[in-house]
Amino acid sequence: MTSNVTDDADFYSGPLSHQTYFIMGVYLAIIAVASYIGNGLILFLFMKNKLFRQAHINFFIVNIVVCNIGESLMGFPFGVASHFSYRWKFGDIGCRFYGFICFVCCLASMCTYVAISVYRYISICRPTLLGRLLNGRRIPLVLVVIWVYSLFWATIPFFGWGTYAPEPYKTTCSLAWTDRSPSSISYIISAIIFVLIIPMTIMIFAYTKILIRTCSQVSGDDWPQENVQLPTGHAKHGVNYIRDIESRTTTVVFVTVALYVIAWSPYTIMSFLSVCGVRIPVEVTPIPTMFAKSNCAYNPIIYFVAHRRFRASLMELFGISSSLAAPVTKDIKPCQEEMMVVRRNQPEVEEPSRTSQNR
Repeated sequence: MTSNVTDDADFYSGPLSHQTYFIMGVYLAIIAVASYIGNGLILFLFMKNKLFRQAHINFFIVNIVVCNIGESLMGFPFGVASHFSYRWKFGDIGCRFYGFICFVCCLASMCTYVAISVYRYISICRPTLLGRLLNGRRIPLVLVVIWVYSLFWATIPFFGWGTYAPEPYKTTCSLAWTDRSPSSISYIISAIIFVLIIPMTIMIFAYTKILIRTCSQVSGDDWPQENVQLPTGHAKHGVNYIRDIESRTTTVVFVTVALYVIAWSPYTIMSFLSVCGVRIPVEVTPIPTMFAKSNCAYNPIIYFVAHRRFRASLMELFGISSSLAAPVTKDIKPCQEEMMVVRRNQPEVEEPSRTSQNR
């Protein structure tokens, strides 16, 4: 691909040392391979094991996995090759393609995290609305809205409002946040408001309400009984068990969202400061970018550490100590660990043993 922006051979030449670019290339290659393997395993297990498809929130998780794989598969190879070449080597068309893919995947991930936070808020703080607002039939519609919204903001630069351009270190591309033109400045400010500040406000509101509700539940028996139908004599045990599932699920989701925000915050702050006219040393600019891209690789690690069902299924897949997976399956199959709310007509807890019944 050839550039249609400039004929200057130095336009895409990197200003950093060859050693720095080599280290960045190795780092990005490691992140890419880890993302392929980790996210690929999650997607494979989701397709292979129907239990993962019974929890609606897992469809959001799969959407994030698809975003991570898309960015790693369609974007990272360009970046790795350019780092090892010490310059962006795919011209203007490749630069725009790379910037578009990375931006749309990151934006879709952010919107999906917002949807997850709203889902968790409804399931814990407004459980009576869960079946009407976020049932299985509406989840695909939510995902379509996420991608339409993401594609809208990512394609606008192709029509003259904002643009994609090389990063200051010239081996990857993104939105031209160093461009001082009115078009780029207005677009960056609008994007910060609509794809960062508003989504972050929604997530902060949702998790604040969840935290308040969870604390009140820990101190008492304030649990939405209308959503739980338990065997006689086992209501106390069942409510405590479901409460424990909700607490652990909320913790995992909160940690995942928090790490995503932490990963992208330095890059966002750097972009905002640049738009405000603050000059960022070119030697510093790769650090927030490389830090943000690590998000694609560590999400599968979180799932492996925190999700017992995923961990057990992964061990079974590789034939590692299948006996370790048995107690997990027995424990969580009737309760559907990732389910947001235990609905009526679903087996919430294990039936009492025959010995208990005889007593």
